[in-house]
Amino acid sequence: MRLKYLKEYKKAEYTMMLMENTLIDHLEEIQEIATRRINQIIDD
Repeated sequence: MRLKYLKEYKKAEYTMMLMENTLIDHLEEIQEIATRRINQIIDD
């Protein structure tokens, strides 16, 4: 989902992260944050 958003609406950021080899780390971090938030909602 985040990848699609970056490609469609944040092309410059996507391109920079791709060129700097930080895209995968960014996507993994976003996924980890989303998973933590979902778990926090479920646990509450």
